[in-house]
Order: sequence, then structure tokens, then C-alpha cells
Amino acid sequence: GGAIGVFAGYKGGWVDSLVQHATEANLILPVVALGVLLYSYYNISLWIILAIVILSNVLGSSTKVFRAAFLQEKEASYIEAARAYGASDWRIIRRYLIPRILPVIIPQIVMLIPNFIFLEATLAIFNIFDAAYPTWGRILYSALRNGAMYGSRFWVLEPISLMLITGLSFVLISFGLNRMLAPHLR
Repeated sequence: GGAIGVFAGYKGGWVDSLVQHATEANLILPVVALGVLLYSYYNISLWIILAIVILSNVLGSSTKVFRAAFLQEKEASYIEAARAYGASDWRIIRRYLIPRILPVIIPQIVMLIPNFIFLEATLAIFNIFDAAYPTWGRILYSALRNGAMYGSRFWVLEPISLMLITGLSFVLISFGLNRMLAPHLR
């Protein structure tokens, strides 16, 4: 997503417009519903569904964030100076622009991890999981299917609380990385 956002931001014109329209169209797709439909109609494995979801997230909100950061840096005076002394487009992107937007990219990547944890749990609640791997979503599915709501509630509360703690920890790591890598954003 970052590479596509950077490329679209640098090229501009119809390339940028095409990437932005594809990103906006992808943002309105119901990812969980599509995953459940693919599993129920075509009996596709969980790993293929997760791969499709990850590939569809290539044109997600991170593409817009990276493009916005890139466009801000692209207008800086040192980029004009690099163009004036004859630097190629590839050199400008690789040596000047990507190091400037790296502090934006790394926290965004860390923030995506809780999304995928909750996506897996949601798919597991819909009985879409790989039986070879124990996951919190699979524990939730088994507990809800076997009547844990009428017995011990801890079969449901423990995985949910652990998922929330894990998601919160990744968000806090992302905020910490953001403060360390981009101190000018304080």
C-alpha cells in the first residue's frame, strides 16, 4: 500500500486519480462479509481468505495516509534542488522521500496487526478457521457453540479480554513508535 501510494503521489495525474478511485472503492467493500461468502460458497481455506483480505487491504486507508505524507514532502524545497542538479526520479524517491515518510509508515503497519487479530476472531465465530491452529476466535466459537453462556462465562471472557489487551498493546507500541520516529508530531 505504501509503495502504491508513493508511486501515485509522485506521478500524479491520471495514475493518482486511478489509485485514489480504486482505494475509495476498496474502502467501502465489506471485507468480513466477502470472506464469509467466499468460505460458504466455495469452501476456500482460511489462509486463502486471509490472503485475499490482506491483498485487498493493499488499496486501503494506509495508501491514502502514505500518499498524503508523500505529497507533503514532495513539495519541499530540497526536492526542487535535487531536481535542479539532475537527480533521477528513482533517486529522489529512494534517497530523499522514503526516509522522510518512514516515520509515518512504521506505526501504520503496527496498527494493522490488531485489525487482523480481530478479523481472524470474527471469521472464526462464523466457523471459518483452520482446525490445526488454536486461536482465540476458535476458542470463542467452541465456547459459544457448546453453551458456555449458560455454564462458565470465562470461556468467552478470557479470549475476548486477551484479544483486547493484545490490541491495546499494539496500539500503544504504535503510539510509542510514532513519538520516537516523528518527534515533530508532538
